[in-house]
Amino acid sequence: ENRYAARVRANNFKDGQKLAFDGNVNNTSATDGLRNNRYLKLNYDAEWGEQINSYGSYRFSNNDNHLTEKIARQDFYSDFTRYEDEEKLNTNRNNDHRFSWNLEYRMDKNNYLKVEPNISFGSSSSGNTGFANTRLLSSRSVRNYNSQTNGSSSGFGTALYYNHSFNKPVRNFSLNADINISGNKDDREVRNEYTITDSLSNTSYEEQQQLWNSRANSKKTRVEVSYMEPVNKRSFIELEYDWSRTGNETIRHVRDGKLAVDSGYIASLSNNY
Repeated sequence: ENRYAARVRANNFKDGQKLAFDGNVNNTSATDGLRNNRYLKLNYDAEWGEQINSYGSYRFSNNDNHLTEKIARQDFYSDFTRYEDEEKLNTNRNNDHRFSWNLEYRMDKNNYLKVEPNISFGSSSSGNTGFANTRLLSSRSVRNYNSQTNGSSSGFGTALYYNHSFNKPVRNFSLNADINISGNKDDREVRNEYTITDSLSNTSYEEQQQLWNSRANSKKTRVEVSYMEPVNKRSFIELEYDWSRTGNETIRHVRDGKLAVDSGYIASLSNNY
């Protein structure tokens, strides 16, 4: 099979602005399959006048993996031996985008402000296909299975820092605040087909289908305030206040699909909190 690896790096410096690009693509072979990787990063840094410094980056990564696996297992007991043979193919694809920025504003010698926004979002898909053959004495069970999962995630956050230095030495006020919001969802379908042959050569068939829907959301907020006041030339007092709040929500619904004999909601595998 063909293998490749390539990387491109470039930099540009002009009038106090810096722009850098780094890109990398490769595929690597493993004993169980092939792994494809792609990555790029773009950096920017510039002085916007005498008071503002702006810099940040954008990153993208992509992974595409195809892995095969063969398993042969024997379990020995006092009166019999259990044989199990399994072959499966696993596929996994991921895309990830991340944007982060920093904006520093020096208003004057006493005041400084920094804002750091960030955004991320991604998607993923994975599949698992195969069959398992189990033999025990004169009975046999064959399972063909297939599962597919599609997911997505997103996140947004901002951090803020403000500092004010008074004309009086040591006296200082600072504020730290940040908020982060994230969420992800996954949809999964699982299918199993069983062919069971007993010791009298009677054969039966069973089918199973389950549908999984998962959602998770999180929000975190924090504020920290600090004030320093000198007492004398050798000591000072610092007052701090810190407040934070976190909220999480997780929902998972699992139900039998149309292939099941009794299609419906499965409470034992579901939750909402």
